[in-house]
Amino acid sequence: VAEQNVDEQNVDQAALVAPSGACKSLFVQDLAPTVTESTLLEVFQKTAQIQSIHVCRDSATRLSLGYAYVNFHRAEDCDQALAEVNFQEIEGKICRISKSLRDPSIRKSGVGNLFIKNLAKDIDHAGLHDVFANFGEIMSCKVATDRVTGESKGYGFVHFAKPEEGKNALANLNGKCLNGKQVYVAKFIPRQKRIGSGSASAHFTNIYLNNLHPDLTQTRFIELVTAATSDLGEITSPKLMVTENEDGTEVSKGFGFVNFESHEVAAKALDRFKNAEKMTELAPGLTAEGKELYSNPAMSTTKRRLMVVEEKNLYVKNIAETVTEERFKELFEFGPDPKGNGEKEFGTITSACIMKDGDTGAHKGFGFVCYESKESAVKAMTIMNGFRLDDKPLYVGVAQPKELRRKQLAQHFARNQMDPHVGYPVGPYLVPQRFLPGKFSSSRGGRPGFQSRGGVPVNVARAPFPPQSDPRFWTELLKTFPDGVVSQHLG
Repeated sequence: VAEQNVDEQNVDQAALVAPSGACKSLFVQDLAPTVTESTLLEVFQKTAQIQSIHVCRDSATRLSLGYAYVNFHRAEDCDQALAEVNFQEIEGKICRISKSLRDPSIRKSGVGNLFIKNLAKDIDHAGLHDVFANFGEIMSCKVATDRVTGESKGYGFVHFAKPEEGKNALANLNGKCLNGKQVYVAKFIPRQKRIGSGSASAHFTNIYLNNLHPDLTQTRFIELVTAATSDLGEITSPKLMVTENEDGTEVSKGFGFVNFESHEVAAKALDRFKNAEKMTELAPGLTAEGKELYSNPAMSTTKRRLMVVEEKNLYVKNIAETVTEERFKELFEFGPDPKGNGEKEFGTITSACIMKDGDTGAHKGFGFVCYESKESAVKAMTIMNGFRLDDKPLYVGVAQPKELRRKQLAQHFARNQMDPHVGYPVGPYLVPQRFLPGKFSSSRGGRPGFQSRGGVPVNVARAPFPPQSDPRFWTELLKTFPDGVVSQHLG
């Protein structure tokens, strides 16, 4: 019956939304690949009379795209089906249902849409919907989940039909505890409109903090960062990154993020975080013992990878233990001979750090410097490479991703196993040479295998090519070493 009511090639879009504004169509998503029109007909016909059903499919493979439209004759039937079927399990997957919006600008505008984070792992789509439904009609509700495991990522979205209902929910639920965790609710901002999401890092609002005390809790972290910056401006979203033990308790990962209401406030807060004495006074217990609080504008993974591609990030090694992180940054920003007028010789640094041992806090002898532009990085690398800092010559090069470093080191070791003259393995991997009978003559001294003229061996069988000379052998071997060991051997 469903197949007869649906033309898969040409869906009646006019039936999705009634001209009067009363919705007669539902958008069903998160469907299993095996769900068909007949499956949905069996589910929805129990609630109301259906006009048509359409499961959207790939035009080439005809496989389901995981969503569908269900059209009704009356708006009342549409509302009833939404209330009864939403968040039901259909062929092993929980489906999400919302009223179909003919005008996509309503959804894309973000008006009435809220972003919620720090959700407990046991809160699913239905649980989040039940909490926010008390404040008005919800058009869509979603908890972000891992595609493989299906586990909650700890954040979600709720889109209200009316903007004032969303504002009311934000005012009442932001900072409240849900299932033992304090949640943060804010207006959803599309990615392209987010401040600091572009290439210009000068407009950041989010700050990344590292070397935090391992005993910090989420609540204590919020209290400390608020106490340290309350006189500067408002914090919109603090977050301590944690991991869960088997008994369900949370343990700090040693880093977190603090987002502020504006760039001006964030810039002042960043200066405050870098002031060790002031932070010790305002927020004692925030930083791990024996370590310095690390703070810098937060960057997305995509942006960090882009900086590697654009060669803005430099790798510096052979750093003396006497060099502090502040001195290290000043050197690579103002140069070895500062002019004294505040002019930066190389350019603006977005982040600079010396890598330290996680347990002892001792320097590892290498670090990284990231600039705003490639030109600044090239200039710094040209001048600073070989510069003697505390009687130790620095090595400065372009930072490379882990896999690329391992590949280059594997090729380096493989070349060392080759004889530079004839291109065959030497050393312990060379097996005794054998000569083909009847193809050699005796030379002076009775040594077989050498002709009397020039003493050149002829028809010598080549030794087998050992696995150690294959770059793939070293690639697999280097994966067993810590990253720091591999990094310090690269030049």
